[in-house]
Amino acid sequence: MKIRRNKPAAAPELPAPQNNSAYEVGYAKPPVHTRFQAGQSGNPKGRTKGHKNFNTLLRQTLNQLIEVVKSGTKHKMPKYAVMITTLVNKALQGDMRAINVLLPYILKMEQAEKEIAQKVAALSQNDKEILAMYVNRTEK
Repeated sequence: MKIRRNKPAAAPELPAPQNNSAYEVGYAKPPVHTRFQAGQSGNPKGRTKGHKNFNTLLRQTLNQLIEVVKSGTKHKMPKYAVMITTLVNKALQGDMRAINVLLPYILKMEQAEKEIAQKVAALSQNDKEILAMYVNRTEK
């Protein structure tokens, strides 16, 4: 069932002011010299096209590659990976703040792995064979 909506009424034509005419300036009747000119934006200094929000800028910055020296060799890694590696290394050195930040994530990872293991255990033999064939096919 289609819902019919009334088309909005066309804006009434404003009378063109003539010299010393009786054009009344008021609500919805701006003076002629202050109206927007045809083809000109009402907000010329508005948001520029391609403006990026915070999440986009953060994602791009964290994905930038930087050079890191590991075991005497240079590797290129994204910034977020370097941050995680640094956090884990600090936790290994006994930094309690780093440990407190990492522990909830470690617990979440372990819980997710247990749930996956339970789901895999619940698969029938036929499903396991299909998955094994898929894994073998994708590894080649």
